Amino acid sequence: MLVSAVRRLAVTLVFFANGALFASVLPHLPTIKERAGLDDPALGAVVAAASVGALIAGPVAGRVTRGFGAGPVVATCILIYCAVLWLPAELPSAAGLAAVFALFGILDAIMDVALNTMALAVQRSRNRPMINGFHAWWSIGAVSAGAAAAACTSIGVSVTMMLAVSGAVLAAGTIALLPAIWRQTGVSEHAAPVDPRPRRRLGWLALLGTVALLVAFAEDVPSTWSAVYVRDELDAGPGLAAGAYLAFVAAMTVARLLNDRLIERFGTTPVVRTQAALLVAALAGAALSTHPATAIAAFALAGAGVSALYPTVLTAAGTVAQLAYVTWVERIGFLLAPVLVGAVAGWADLRAGILLGALAGVALIVLSARLIKGRTVAACCG
Repeated sequence: MLVSAVRRLAVTLVFFANGALFASVLPHLPTIKERAGLDDPALGAVVAAASVGALIAGPVAGRVTRGFGAGPVVATCILIYCAVLWLPAELPSAAGLAAVFALFGILDAIMDVALNTMALAVQRSRNRPMINGFHAWWSIGAVSAGAAAAACTSIGVSVTMMLAVSGAVLAAGTIALLPAIWRQTGVSEHAAPVDPRPRRRLGWLALLGTVALLVAFAEDVPSTWSAVYVRDELDAGPGLAAGAYLAFVAAMTVARLLNDRLIERFGTTPVVRTQAALLVAALAGAALSTHPATAIAAFALAGAGVSALYPTVLTAAGTVAQLAYVTWVERIGFLLAPVLVGAVAGWADLRAGILLGALAGVALIVLSARLIKGRTVAACCG
């Protein structure tokens, strides 16, 4: 029991660190954009470089995790990430920024597979749904990083200093956790069987991949663009703009802490479809906002609306191979969202770009029920 508790704690804390890493950079995108002299399409391309790096690394992430063990892979990736976290604040060119964001994507893609195999192994050993809880701690890490960014920006601390300190703190925490992290190998021994019928298997993978792509797209729109939108479209100051991202992730965090209980009481399908509908309404409301406070409230509701979607897709995956496939396909959504939103913002305005996320939410209302019907959360946990 003690070993199981330590294992769960270690997984929880590395989810926290993973959430805090990229979230340390996102609230500073307006400043990074201004310092490098980028417009919206160029910023979209820079952020999309993270997804390009992730797509390159995705096909080998499963092999790396199996070959070296999930724990060593996670620890190594976090330490490398921490060492280069400060670079976006100092690079003056789009090319340099794109290279660093690509490295971020490579590290995150490998960590994504390793982290979720660890999480699913703990979930299956406890024989109860826990994936929302682990992802809540990812969100808590992101909230903590966002809150620190907003507070430090308001009092004039430099972006370089903030990112350097964040990297040092997360690296120290990871080093302290090394004995507990290093022993964790993953979930392959717990993998569920794959349906041997090719037609059904391909149909299932198509549905799983489509939902994963849409979830990633819908989540990335407010994650990447909320701070930029509030600052550039609604003329808010840097501190208030950073607060838009913080509101989004904070609401996601609170909702994820509640989602497992809501699913147990009402069922997966009603919870997921209701949240997808909330996501649509929230992003549409943000696009129609004329005041920063209204937009920030809308982005907070979007965080609650998207909260259960990705954990549900991961749990539905069921096997290590499908999990690796989902985490790779979702990167396509993270690649498309910054590029498409940036392009639409350059052609029309950023309000129109935000509405793309609402359209993805509409599709999720329809497809999520089919996904859950195909393989329920309860079946995947057993």
